[in-house]
This record gives sequence, structure tokens and C-alpha cells, in this order.
Amino acid sequence: MLVLGMILLVVSMVAVMLCVANEKGDRSYDERQTAVMGKAYKVGFILNSVLLLLAAFVAESWKDAPFDSGFLMVLVLCVDLCAFATYAIWHDAYFGMRRNYLPGVVLLLVLGVIALALGLPGLMSKLAAGARLDFGDGTLLINVCWVLESLVALARVWRLREEGRREAREA
Repeated sequence: MLVLGMILLVVSMVAVMLCVANEKGDRSYDERQTAVMGKAYKVGFILNSVLLLLAAFVAESWKDAPFDSGFLMVLVLCVDLCAFATYAIWHDAYFGMRRNYLPGVVLLLVLGVIALALGLPGLMSKLAAGARLDFGDGTLLINVCWVLESLVALARVWRLREEGRREAREA
């Protein structure tokens, strides 16, 4: 399983690099995208602060929780990352969000679903045995984030393509 997970990670990294390498022209952000990224960082920072305080409260008050504090921190990080990436993707301030990246986004989604499917049996057997979730189980959360952000990117690329078709019909 570990070898297959590593292969999926390498393939996904290559897919992302190909998407970035196919970007033509200047890859720097324009003023609007810089402002959007600033807002995304602000939202992510505030959300991270609130979630960390909430996680500390939960860790202190729920002593017999089915997870340890490391798992809770990975959860906070994943939620924060999803909020940041979703905001940036949806406002076209994320790398490579163009109409022609639908195949790359679909590939990342498929790889994410496969990685998630590979991690679920181990988590389910651990939960069935009554064991606590620890930091190592955070990889499943990361896979969930991967799938969610792939779905957001897919929706955004699909919407950009529809806008392009509508503009072509109007022209």
C-alpha cells in the first residue's frame, strides 16, 4: 500500500508540474490576482487562528476523545488549506486555472479518489478495533482535501469553459 501511495504521489506531482509547465506567457499574478491572494491569506490566517483555539479547547476538555492532538492539528491544517485553496481557485488566483486544464484536473481527481480508496480500509479497521486516531491517520484527511480541491478545480475549469463557449456564441 505504501508503494502504491508513493507512486500516486509522484504521478500527481508530475501532473501538477505539467499543468504549470504548459502555462504560456508570464506566470506572475496581475494586480487583481494579487489582491485575491492577499484576501485568501487573510481568510486562511483568521480561520487558522480560530480553529487552533477551538482545537486546543477540544483537546483540553475532551480527555477521552477518539483522536489525539496530532490528528486534530492535521484536521485544522486540512480545513484551513481547503478554505484558502477554494477561495484562490474560485477567484482565478491559483496557478494554471485556465479553460484547457480539464484533463489535468480530472487526472488529479481520479488519483485523489484512488488514494482515498486505498486509505479507507485501514482507517475503518482501526476504528472497528476501537483504536484512537493519531497523527499518522492524517493522511486520510489529506486525501479528502485532495479530492475536495480537485472537485473545486474541476467545477471552476468547467465554469470557465462554459463562459468561453458563451462568449464565443455572443461574438
